[in-house]
Amino acid sequence: MPRMNPPGAAGRSGRAVWTVDVATIARLVVAWLAAVLIPALAFGQAGPVGGVGGGGGGVRIDLAQAGVGGKVREGSWAGFQFRLTDSGVSSRDVLVRLSVRDSDGDIPAFTRKVTLNPGVSVPVWLYARVPGSFELSGRQFVATVHTAEDDGLERARRGVLSDPIASLSLGDTKSVRPLQTTDARVSLMLRAGLRPLGLTGYQSGARANRAPLLGHERVEIAELRSLAELPDSWLGLEPYDVVVIGSGEPTEVRGSSARALREWVRRGGHLVVVLPPAGQNWVGQAAHELTDVMPAVSVSRREGVDLSAYAPLLTRDRRAVLPTDAVVHTFTARPAAEAGAAVRVMEGPAGECVVARRVLGGGMVTVVGIDLSQRSVFEAGSFHADVFWHRVLGRRGQLPTAQELADISSQPGATLDRPEVVLDRMIAREIATSGRAVAGIFLGFVVFGLYWVVAGPGVYFVLKRYGRTDLSWLGYIGSAGVFTAIAWGGAALIRPAKLEAVHLSTFEQVFGDDLARTRTWASLMIPWYGTAEIALGNARGGAEPDASFAAPRNALAPWDDPDPRTAASDRAFPDTREYTVDAERPDMLPAPARSTVKLVQAEWMGSSPWRTPYPVTADGQPGGELTVDASGRVSGRVRHELPSALTNVVILYVQGQRAFPARAESTDGAASPAVVYCAEQTSPWLPGQELDVGRALAQVASTGRASIDDFTESLVARNQYIDRLGGVVDGSTPSNLRSLALITQLAVPVSSNLGGTGQIIAAQRTASHRWDLGKWFTQPCVIILGDVQDGPSPTPFFVDGRPVPATGRTSLRWVYPLAERPPGFGGPPVLIRSRGESPPAR
Repeated sequence: MPRMNPPGAAGRSGRAVWTVDVATIARLVVAWLAAVLIPALAFGQAGPVGGVGGGGGGVRIDLAQAGVGGKVREGSWAGFQFRLTDSGVSSRDVLVRLSVRDSDGDIPAFTRKVTLNPGVSVPVWLYARVPGSFELSGRQFVATVHTAEDDGLERARRGVLSDPIASLSLGDTKSVRPLQTTDARVSLMLRAGLRPLGLTGYQSGARANRAPLLGHERVEIAELRSLAELPDSWLGLEPYDVVVIGSGEPTEVRGSSARALREWVRRGGHLVVVLPPAGQNWVGQAAHELTDVMPAVSVSRREGVDLSAYAPLLTRDRRAVLPTDAVVHTFTARPAAEAGAAVRVMEGPAGECVVARRVLGGGMVTVVGIDLSQRSVFEAGSFHADVFWHRVLGRRGQLPTAQELADISSQPGATLDRPEVVLDRMIAREIATSGRAVAGIFLGFVVFGLYWVVAGPGVYFVLKRYGRTDLSWLGYIGSAGVFTAIAWGGAALIRPAKLEAVHLSTFEQVFGDDLARTRTWASLMIPWYGTAEIALGNARGGAEPDASFAAPRNALAPWDDPDPRTAASDRAFPDTREYTVDAERPDMLPAPARSTVKLVQAEWMGSSPWRTPYPVTADGQPGGELTVDASGRVSGRVRHELPSALTNVVILYVQGQRAFPARAESTDGAASPAVVYCAEQTSPWLPGQELDVGRALAQVASTGRASIDDFTESLVARNQYIDRLGGVVDGSTPSNLRSLALITQLAVPVSSNLGGTGQIIAAQRTASHRWDLGKWFTQPCVIILGDVQDGPSPTPFFVDGRPVPATGRTSLRWVYPLAERPPGFGGPPVLIRSRGESPPAR
C-alpha cells in the first residue's frame, strides 16, 4: 500500500516522498479475491435447472417446476417448486429461501419453514416477483436451505441465520439448462391436460418478438400435465389471464391448491373447464373442494350429436367437416340458483345452453359442454379459435393459420409491421418523485456558481479596492465557509422529513361483491436510515396482520420498470443487504431504508375502502338497480362517494354477444363479437352527483358514433403515439389507462385491407397483465371507467405500523352485471364497419 519514506529519504525539496509497496498491494488483492470468490463458488455450486440439484449437509434440493407450467414472465410473480430430500436419520425443520436481487441491489429472500423426514422427497413452493429486466449475470435466483431453530422464521427476520446446508442457483449461465424467461409483453394462458382444445390457434401464425399481424399482444400457452402440478398459492397463477382445464378429476385439486385456485378466480382470474365426453365429475356430481365455485346448473349428456348444426359456433369455413357422433353436455340453471351463479353464455341451435358460467368476485368460472377433446373436431382446419374461444374469453381479432398468414402478407402494399407501444410504460413517470432531486441539483448549481463568482473575482476586487489583496487567501477561506453553511442549510431544507408516497393504482369492483381488488405501484419516501417494515393493510384496511387462514393472501414486492428504455439498471446502492420475507404471506417487507424512495408493487384484496358507484332509486335513495327493457335499452341512475370527482368517465353498455350467423361465414374477424355502446362524459362526475346511465348512452347513440369499434379505433390511432420524427411516444395517461382496461377489445387490423394497418398501433403491456375487462364482454353488463386524480391510495400502506399518506391517480373499473342474454342463431355475418357508421339497430 502507499507509504511514506523515512525522513532521511526525503527529496531535495524537503517534502515527504510517497512510494508504492507492491508486495503489500498483492497481498491485499489475494486476500480480497479469497474473501469474495471462495464463498461465491461455495454458494454457487449447483446443477442445471430441472434435473440436477445442489446438496450438502445431508439435504438435496432439486427444481421440479420453474414457473407453473414452465413459464416465467419478466415483471410478474412466478412460482418455483423444489423437492427436498433429507439423507439424515431423523426429522428436522429447515428454512427454504428463494433470493433475488431487486433494483436497489438489496436481496429479498422469500422464506418458508418446512419439516423434512429421512429419505422422503418433500415438495416446496416458493414465489417471487421476477425483475422486469431480468439479467442472469446480475440478478440470479438462488435457493438455499438452512437449519431452522424453534423460531427460525422470526430469527431470520432479525438477520440470525445459519449457513446454508444446500443451495441451487437457478440463474447459473454455465448450467445445461439455465432459467429461461418469457418477455414481459407476452400474454399467458395455462392449459391443464395434453389435449390442445383448439387453443393453439392463439399461437399459430405467431411472429417471433413481434406483435401479431392481426392483433396486439403475443400469446403463449403453458401446459400442465396433471392438476397435481397446480401451486399452493394464487401467486403462482398470477401471470395467467385464463386457466383452461381439459382433463383430470376435480378431486385432484384439493387443500392448498384448491384454495389458491379459488382466490385467483376471486382476484379476477377466469377458470374454464371443458367437460370430458364421459364421466364428468366437475358439475352436479360428487362433492369436491371446488363444488361451490362451479356454476349452479344441472347437466344433461347427449351422445351421437352431429356437430354440423353447431358449425357457426366452431368455424368460419362453410366446407368444414365436423364429427357426427360427438358428445355434448347441456346446462340448465337450478331453481335455487342465485344471480350470477348460472349465467347462460352460449346456446346451441335449439336454444340449449352449451356454455355456462358462475361469476365469483372479480372473476369467473365457465364450463364448456361441447367435446373439444376429439381430434376430428380440428382435422383439416375445421375449428377456428377466434370463432369459439373469443366468445368464451372475451377477445377479438382474426387468428390466422400459417397458410392464411402467408396469403394475407402477400397482399400488395400490405403493412406488416406496426409501431409497438407499451401502454403502461407511463407507470414510472406517474410515481416519480423527481421534484426534490431537481431542486437539489438546481441548488447545487446556484451555490457553486455564486461561490465561484464570490470567492474568486468578487473577493479579489473588493480587497483590491481597499488595498488589502494580501488577505485574498483569508477571503477565499471565509467564502468557502459561508457557502458550505449555505449548502448544508439548503440541503437540510429540501431533505425529506416525513413519510409519504406517490402511487398509481388500478381499482376494480363488481357490484354486489363485498371485496374490491387493487394493484398499486408506489414510490414510498422513507426519511430515515436503517430498516423499514413496509406492510399492506389487512382485508379491513387495518394494520394488524390477518390471523384467519381464509383471509386473502395479499402480496407486496419491490418493483422495477420492465421497460429497458426507462429502467434504472445502475441505481443499486453500495450497502446492499439481504432481508427475509414470509413466503406464505408476503404482505410485509422489512426493507433497508436510506432516507430515499422505495419502489413497490402491491396486490391487495379486501373490503372496499371507498364507496364506489351504486344504483339509486327514483327518489335518490340507495337500493336502486339498472334494468334493461325488451328493446335492449338500459336505464337507471348511479351515484358515488369517492374521495374526489371521477374524471375521464366512460360508460360502456355490453348488450350481449352478436347473434351467430345461420351458417358458418367466412369473415375477417376484426369486429368485436360483443354489441357494446360507449358514452364519454366531458365533465367530472362529482361525489354525491347522480348519473343517468340510460340518458348518457342515448345521447351518444343518436350521433351514430357509440360503438366499441369506433371508440377503440380512436384509442389505438397511430397519430396519438408517433411524433413528427416518427418516434414512439407514451401518449396521455388517461387514454393509456382506458386502453389497458380494454386491451383485448381494442380495434385490430382488417385482414382484407392491410394497406391501412399502419394507422393502428400494436398495443402492448408489461406490468398490467390480468387487469383487462375482456371477459366481461361475453355477457351483458354496464362498465364505468374513470380516474380519481390527486387522491389517496385505495391500497392501505403502513410503515412500521404507521399509515402512509399517499397521493396519486387511481384508475377505477366498476362492473354491474345484467341479466343474461346469450346470442341466438340466424343473425347477419359479423363484418367490420367503417369508422363513423351507425351502430346496428337494436
